[in-house]
Amino acid sequence: MGEQVLRQAEDLVQKTDVRTLNALHIASAVMIQGASGLTIPFITSDAEQREAAQVTGLTVIWVD
Repeated sequence: MGEQVLRQAEDLVQKTDVRTLNALHIASAVMIQGASGLTIPFITSDAEQREAAQVTGLTVIWVD
């Protein structure tokens, strides 16, 4: 896991109510999307994770 992912996850934890592991998942998705140039949907059924992912600008798909 790269330093950029850890920094982004730390920022998310400070800005939102997301838990650490969820923040790492979101930060990884942001970094992969940025590196690939693709729009990758972030799929979750966790409300806190959904809200935090939306803050980053990820396209979020909510699963019940």
